[in-house]
Amino acid sequence: MKTINFYFILIPFLLLKIGICAFLFLNKDWGDITDGDLYMDLFQRFISNGAYSEIEKGTSIVYNLALYPFYLLTGDIKATFIIFNILCLVLTLILGIYILYKISIRFNIQTYLTYFICSIYIFYILNEKLPHIITNDDSFMGLLYLIIIYFSIKNIESPKHYYFSIIGFILGLCLGIRETAILFFPFILYIIFYSNAKVKNLIYFLIPLVLTILIIHSPSIMAGNGLSFYNKNPEDVNWIQKNHLAISEIEKSTGIFNIRPWSIWRANTFDDVREYLKQNGENSLPKSFLDVVINHPMLLTKMTLFNLYFVFKFYFKIIGGFTLIPLIFLFRRNFFLWPFLYFGFIFCFVAYSHVEIRWLAGIEIMLFISILTGCQYLKLSNNKLLLIIIIAIIPIIFNDIKFLYYSL
Repeated sequence: MKTINFYFILIPFLLLKIGICAFLFLNKDWGDITDGDLYMDLFQRFISNGAYSEIEKGTSIVYNLALYPFYLLTGDIKATFIIFNILCLVLTLILGIYILYKISIRFNIQTYLTYFICSIYIFYILNEKLPHIITNDDSFMGLLYLIIIYFSIKNIESPKHYYFSIIGFILGLCLGIRETAILFFPFILYIIFYSNAKVKNLIYFLIPLVLTILIIHSPSIMAGNGLSFYNKNPEDVNWIQKNHLAISEIEKSTGIFNIRPWSIWRANTFDDVREYLKQNGENSLPKSFLDVVINHPMLLTKMTLFNLYFVFKFYFKIIGGFTLIPLIFLFRRNFFLWPFLYFGFIFCFVAYSHVEIRWLAGIEIMLFISILTGCQYLKLSNNKLLLIIIIAIIPIIFNDIKFLYYSL
């Protein structure tokens, strides 16, 4: 491939991305960050009532503990959240680029392909994550997930017992933030199977995992409340009921496949749920996700298919035709594609709402790794490779121009 041909494509692409990045940051009102998930209120109680008391009641333990040193420096809760979450995203960006760089060297990926994939990842974080930062634990969880993935790669390259121990410890920290971290257990089993490690290596993983969980959650456990997590549900109703009522109404009016972002969340309030239950009986809405699986499988299936389509469309707009590369080589030896598909499916399935891309924070690096490792099978001439790159970035350019057109 002639260098001038490659840079003729890369430089305008980077200029477009830099322009969008500058536009987003110049128009970002950092003082307008709201507390939609009430994490700032949760942290305020953590400070006022003390860590031990709040852990007993249920809170995001590790996230609040990580925030506290930054609060001591700033003295302002909102500034604490902004600074800490930005730091997490910056570290995610640095570690993500390092992982992609090491993968490209290991699999001897064509340099120009590596440039494009890394550039797309950089601006994915800068344009899709950083300007939309909010006051919740997504950025921190994403960083911890990325660290787990990093040590998983290290374990595949050179299996060590202490890699499993580090992964167990980090996952224990994650389970001190959100219970959804339990979804990583199948991934750990996958690592053992893929790296031909012995099942007894689970011991090196489980001991630090269990010890970390017991230490972090000890106040809540000793109080007889089990593990301590932030429960966003009101006392008398829950989000499953709220979402089911909204999804059912949308299905009747426009159909599930016409759902817009936030439409489920905005369709009703918890007071509407209470009124509906009052009029139709306590059993008129599902009380748990298992209840949805058993009694409303068709509605759940439609919602899952919609979410899968939404996730694919999102990444296709952001990563372009490169998204198709790992799918084309799906059954080749591609370690991280299957886990990404697993996480993508499971979040689309259990959400029972409009899935949010932020839930895949940190995990999305698996898709970028899969693209890079898939590129090793592209045995093409330089001119054909350049043509592949041009075709792959067309959806990205189209999406960016469309964004600028409607924003300016």
